Amino acid sequence: MKYAESRSARQHLIQNILANKAIASQNELLIELKKKGFAITQTTLSRDLDELGAIKTDDKKGQTKYSVPETDPDRTSDTGAARNRLEKLASDLVVGVDHSANLAVIHTPAGAAQFVASIVDHAALENVIGTIAGDNTVLVITKGLKDGESVASQIWEYVQFRR
Repeated sequence: MKYAESRSARQHLIQNILANKAIASQNELLIELKKKGFAITQTTLSRDLDELGAIKTDDKKGQTKYSVPETDPDRTSDTGAARNRLEKLASDLVVGVDHSANLAVIHTPAGAAQFVASIVDHAALENVIGTIAGDNTVLVITKGLKDGESVASQIWEYVQFRR
């Protein structure tokens, strides 16, 4: 099977590998990915595993292996885990929040906006339609004319909660 050279294709492949083979280390997983045409760095793999919510568990034989918690088949990620991740990372990656009507704007350090946008997308916050990311700014588009304020407030609460 051929895979697109994209983050989502790579993460989909990682989920399939972990579901069908006992992988005890990131190095083993890097080897499996390379066999499928993905030559990535350990840093990228670590980020992928974190985004997927992968955890190390013990199997029935007492062997340690990576696994990805099951998710709703109609969604691309577990929204509860994604919201927890947003709460956890907001204080480190969000430097400011603003809003106007149905828009919320999240300011991040340089280079972090796409990562934050992905987390917001997967968190499936109420009334959020989607995000657009630049280098250090995320535009969050909401449904209602006043939803930008509530989404901005919610994200700012996550920032303040962990500080």
